[in-house]
Amino acid sequence: MSSVKDNPYAIVRRPVITEKTAHVSAHSCVVFEVHPDANKYEVKGAIEKIFDVKVKAVRLVNVLGKERRNEALKRDIRKKAYITLADGSALNVIEGL
Repeated sequence: MSSVKDNPYAIVRRPVITEKTAHVSAHSCVVFEVHPDANKYEVKGAIEKIFDVKVKAVRLVNVLGKERRNEALKRDIRKKAYITLADGSALNVIEGL
């Protein structure tokens, strides 16, 4: 896990863009998919380093993989991070779409 701690881009994988995250973004909250082994402090440090913003709080959610009906496959387990930004900080992930 040392490679995850060394590289902030390995911790933060991609933004999650859905209707729910668009609704949450009105409350200065942004959602990212993060590395499954990352903890709150690593995610907070990575977001602050990558985007140069001040993070107020981090909430992590494990998303369990669903089984497919017709195939013997199961989707991967993912981890999402709900990042609450401090007052005066702004991060607009949806703007470029």
